[in-house]
Amino acid sequence: MITLKRQSFPQKFKPRDLQVITKLPFKILFITFLAVFTAVSCSSIPTETDEDLVSARALAHEQALIENDFKAAYTFLTPGYRAAFTYKNYLGTKGSAVKRESAKIRSVNCEENTCIVQIDLYYRYQGLQGIHTKPEDESAHRVNEEKWIKIEGQWWLYKQV
Repeated sequence: MITLKRQSFPQKFKPRDLQVITKLPFKILFITFLAVFTAVSCSSIPTETDEDLVSARALAHEQALIENDFKAAYTFLTPGYRAAFTYKNYLGTKGSAVKRESAKIRSVNCEENTCIVQIDLYYRYQGLQGIHTKPEDESAHRVNEEKWIKIEGQWWLYKQV
């Protein structure tokens, strides 16, 4: 550490000049540190895998179905399906005998532009009008398997027609 004595400065030198000199290296050091930190942190951000992306979309689709938000659920279907079948057609495939309660992703396996998703689905059978084969208060579980395909960089639920 360098110690400066006041007597060693020429008469024209003022203490505020010392502040400017000492702040300059700090600013350069701070800017350099900030640039290096930003570069390192950006390069270490993990990119999402196809499995992560599909898992999030599959879960969002299931959440829409759980909430009976069929318009939102319809938007996850492939553009080809939506071009061939209107929302009204899609709505006709949904019944009221089963009430979805919860879902969780069991597994996602992707190869190139196709992913197979297994979903643990928990539901309550509400029965058909006038026909009950299971008590209403009983929950059930099944594993649904879905196929998701990538079209132009976006993942879509493939529904067989």
